Amino acid sequence: MSSVFSLREPSAERGNLQTLSWLAEVFYQHCLGLFLETAYMCVSAANMAGDLRGNELMHSLEELLTTTQISHACERAIGLHAAHRDLSAQSFTQ
Repeated sequence: MSSVFSLREPSAERGNLQTLSWLAEVFYQHCLGLFLETAYMCVSAANMAGDLRGNELMHSLEELLTTTQISHACERAIGLHAAHRDLSAQSFTQ
């Protein structure tokens, strides 16, 4: 075959596999980060509601998350807790 680039050349296939492997790793890390952040948000919201059973898990998650992820999860937990509090107040007044 000529020197024209071909996707069937072994070097191109290795490059494609490396790229796919890299993309899979980035996707996995992103999904894992979102999952851990959501777990932290749920434990934080439960903690705000007075359920302290998740404190040990919360400390473990803090070791895995960045400060930005923890901050984002806390903001979401505060919003969830406020929404629940408002819903409870509305149910009580009806």
